[in-house]
Amino acid sequence: MSTILDAIRTYPTARPKYTRYELGSMLKKERISRGLTIPEAATNIGIDLSLWESIENGSRALNTKSFALIGLVLNMTQEELLAEENDDLGMIAFRTTNKGNAEIIKTIEMANLIFDEIIMQEKIGVR
Repeated sequence: MSTILDAIRTYPTARPKYTRYELGSMLKKERISRGLTIPEAATNIGIDLSLWESIENGSRALNTKSFALIGLVLNMTQEELLAEENDDLGMIAFRTTNKGNAEIIKTIEMANLIFDEIIMQEKIGVR
């Protein structure tokens, strides 16, 4: 059984395109552009007010129902909502006078792994 960590190791530069906060912000922007209040938007979609608020505020871990709602409002497919982006690691540079230092290389790899895990947890809403 593979884990998120396995996926990070396989594709270390891949990240989800949108965080739950970004999706919530996009949802809020769309609601405002339509001139709707939160209660009006929730009623129009047929969901509970607290569900709409929690998605819009980014305080809810997103599930299938949440993605379906966001996709409906933003006119985006589930594939678009769950798209990945690849980081351009060409902009990252590390310089040392001791290029063959295994300890430095191992430390950098560990730092990258920790960073990837933190980013992935934030992107999928794990706390």
